[in-house]
Amino acid sequence: MDCTKPLHDVFGAMLMTWMSGPKLLSLNIFACWKMIAAELHILSHSVLVTATDGVPELDSITRGLYANVVQTDAAKAVFSLVGVEPITVEGIVQTIKTNVREYINRTSDTSEELKRSLQVLCMGIACLRLFIQNNWTGPPSDVTPKHILPETWMEGDKNEWTECVSEALDQSDASIYPLCSHPVFLLLAECILVDSAESLSCLETLDWWALRCLWFHQMILDDRSPEIHDKIKPRLENVVRNESLMSGEKSGYLPTLFHLECVHIHQYYYQYTEAQEHLQTAKKMTGLQVGLTGALGRRTRFQQEDKAQLLLKVDKEDSDSDNSLGSEPIPGLPKDLMLEDDTVLNDIKFKEAGIDAVPQLSGVEQVLLISLCLEHKRSSPKDGLINEELYAYIVSILKQPQYWSIQTEALALRCQLEKDKRRKVERAMMQMQAVVDGFQDTVCPVNQRIKFVCAANLKPRWVMEKQLASLLIDLGSISSALEVFHRLQLWEDVVMCYTRLGKPEKAVKVIRDQLELKETVVMLCLLGDVTEKKEHYERAWELSGHKSARAQRSLGMHYLREVDYDKCIECLEKSVEINYLQYNSWFILGFASLQAKQYETAAKAYRTCVTIEPDNFEAWNNLANSYTRLKHKEKAFRAFKEAIKCNYDHWKVWENYLVVGVDVGQFSEAIRAYQRLLELKGKFVDEEILGILADVVTKNIQDCQGKPGVEFKDKIAKLFGHLTSQVTNNARVWELYAQVHGNGQSEDQESNSKAIQFLQRSHRLQTQGKDWFKDGDQIEKVLQLTELLTEGYMKYSTMASTTTEGIQTLSSAKLMLKGIITKAKQSSENLPEIWQGYQMGVTNLENRLGEVQDAIVQRKGGTG
Repeated sequence: MDCTKPLHDVFGAMLMTWMSGPKLLSLNIFACWKMIAAELHILSHSVLVTATDGVPELDSITRGLYANVVQTDAAKAVFSLVGVEPITVEGIVQTIKTNVREYINRTSDTSEELKRSLQVLCMGIACLRLFIQNNWTGPPSDVTPKHILPETWMEGDKNEWTECVSEALDQSDASIYPLCSHPVFLLLAECILVDSAESLSCLETLDWWALRCLWFHQMILDDRSPEIHDKIKPRLENVVRNESLMSGEKSGYLPTLFHLECVHIHQYYYQYTEAQEHLQTAKKMTGLQVGLTGALGRRTRFQQEDKAQLLLKVDKEDSDSDNSLGSEPIPGLPKDLMLEDDTVLNDIKFKEAGIDAVPQLSGVEQVLLISLCLEHKRSSPKDGLINEELYAYIVSILKQPQYWSIQTEALALRCQLEKDKRRKVERAMMQMQAVVDGFQDTVCPVNQRIKFVCAANLKPRWVMEKQLASLLIDLGSISSALEVFHRLQLWEDVVMCYTRLGKPEKAVKVIRDQLELKETVVMLCLLGDVTEKKEHYERAWELSGHKSARAQRSLGMHYLREVDYDKCIECLEKSVEINYLQYNSWFILGFASLQAKQYETAAKAYRTCVTIEPDNFEAWNNLANSYTRLKHKEKAFRAFKEAIKCNYDHWKVWENYLVVGVDVGQFSEAIRAYQRLLELKGKFVDEEILGILADVVTKNIQDCQGKPGVEFKDKIAKLFGHLTSQVTNNARVWELYAQVHGNGQSEDQESNSKAIQFLQRSHRLQTQGKDWFKDGDQIEKVLQLTELLTEGYMKYSTMASTTTEGIQTLSSAKLMLKGIITKAKQSSENLPEIWQGYQMGVTNLENRLGEVQDAIVQRKGGTG
């Protein structure tokens, strides 16, 4: 499938598909073909090459002339709100829905009906793009809501109108950014693209535009909205199932573009598995091969020798022309500032010239690199190397400036990577300032700025300014950052700055000043955070009409600080019931439940955590601990296994995995876990676990799948070999190692030889302590080991290949026994109260000594 095929080459094939579709039974085939062609041209930002046939709005949309779309007579009919008194959300939505339906149904001609549907689609797209232009790409538009809505509304009580729009866009537990510019454009776009879907059912691309509209709505909210998420899911699924859009043979590069847009949506809602699937599909469609590699090069001006440097290797399959390629240089692209440092080079100077070259990439392929970069960042451990790896992705994108939104996002990402670099942080701040200033710049055309804005995951202007303020903080200029946060009305950041400046009283004053203007849930919760008084959270809860997840979350955190776990659990359960898209609340709920010994609740909370964020090892580990407390050992084992996948280097998780693995009979995995612990910790001894593993072999204990224990002998012996190479002074370990080999009592001479060697090491370590004969436990252990080793010597002597070897073995036993017996008798005289209970053991050793001496005599064939 060639996903890069130009759109104007695919319409012939498309027509054949559409002719066979049931949708065309009642429609004019040619009109419908032109309609889908027009819709795809809008999606691809192409200048329309077909006649517009009475729909001039199509050309205006592709050229970025949105005012021409929303100020036509048709638009006036659709946006007419005459008679909507008083101003209400329901009144606005219902009136526009009615206007759309009546405008389209005003004709009985099918072709005219299609044209009118396209006109209405263009109105919705124009409103959405005007909203994006005023809040994402800039520059501020000349057309404003007063050019569309009734003059009486604009001249009346502005607060009433503003509150109505905010009420329409606010969700049950999330509010729009207060300084969002012209949110009414988004409201009007939703009224058409989302709420009027029934009247526009003949449009193939409507679900995609509705999806985009809802996504931009989510991005202006201060928290994740379950309501918007629930609206996004069916529309996303509809587009995936739409063959006319998802076939690369018919839609060019648009399917790839859609999958890349879905990546960011799924990641935002913690659906990382789905995001990864979309990302891999997009990568496969482009045929792009991307991977990190190394090459010799120099990073500094004074570097004398070439060192290994990271670079991104990009290989591109040969393909036909791609109409997402930038044909001509676009004026007004954000400038990539040079690094003017006296030591570090602006770019790595590689020894092999051209090794870092990147093939000419299309816009979709550049967006793919951004998505791969962000996914790599999300899924990789936060170590010193990750920033260098991400930097390689960004460098490859910035080498080919083509699109405003892609260039802006790439520069912003580089600023984030450079903020912790002493020699690059100044460039990062100046670059971020240039990015922010680019919003007001008018050089780059509006229709060029909008390209790939969704797929590139471009941030709204206030988020970019917030990043600039964060860079100021990194440079130590907290006061300057405070001014930015204050201007942007980012009150949480204002409070943070005052706290860092040691002026909490000013933070309280700022919050109280805002509360005097208007009492809101967010400001009350902030006041509670600063003053640590729960009554503010309780007031926020009442103000919300018992609908604020944030209020209950904050109240739960308050009780957590007071170590009142039961009340904390109660509050957090209410919070997540209102808004389930709260990873931190679910995690804290799990923690509080574990502390309160409410293990069922803890397990439920952590199950949700791993559903939301499947690669969080702490959540998996805590879920396993919850299952362990509930005696659900099999579930605990599986949860620990998932935790290990997420963090392969955390020794504590491996230790838990080891213990539970032994408990459920997963001996192979337990051995693997112990080996990994030895790699991570160097020396790790758990005598209880090692004793169980030794018993698995000697007692032939079956594993959970019925496999005989003796079949694990080689793996367990290898484990003990690894362990004793690092831990050489533990008598119990050597004793268990001998047990694995049968304690010298097997029918295999080699195993018996090894067992005797290991018992000798254990016996030597046990008796080399100066005071072993003064401690009852150690005395008993020495007597047991002596008995065990004696039996091993005697067994091995019967298997010796020569008489001399057998006599030597018995002589070793004789020498050992005499030494222990002599020490025992001496100690009995000096410490009778300690040795009183061990005389029987000494007597047994004397009897053993006699047996050994008799065996030696027998071997020699005489007396003496």
